[in-house]
Amino acid sequence: MPSVTEKACTGKVTLEKSVIEEAVKIAGIAVPQITPVQILGNMLVDVGSGTLNLTATDTQMWVRHEVQCSSEGGFKIAVPAEKFKSILATLQDASAVGLTSEGSEKVAVSCGKSVFRMAGTAEQNYPAYPGLNAEKAFKFQAKL
Repeated sequence: MPSVTEKACTGKVTLEKSVIEEAVKIAGIAVPQITPVQILGNMLVDVGSGTLNLTATDTQMWVRHEVQCSSEGGFKIAVPAEKFKSILATLQDASAVGLTSEGSEKVAVSCGKSVFRMAGTAEQNYPAYPGLNAEKAFKFQAKL
């Protein structure tokens, strides 16, 4: 029988390739080129209630990008940002991309007959989002 943690980390999301690629590019802006701490090279993938949130930070700047999607269940896993980008680049264009959690520290990226598995890190190891100060925060529609 799965533990409560494993149950909370099961889910699947499906998006068009162009949508998820753009989301990863936008959130990836905050991933530092040289990471003083290995976890900062990761991006937090948060799936739940019909949304995909991608969050990245260098601890000075946070970028959170939200995309509406079809999802089943939910999960939060920090995955290596550069590996995620390179996997997406190899997938077929004009295809749906699926992200499926495989426990609390693994994600499968699928498209057509291709399936790539990434080892990630549990969300508890990712830096905690400090919250928003309404006076200093801003929200805008992003197009790359």
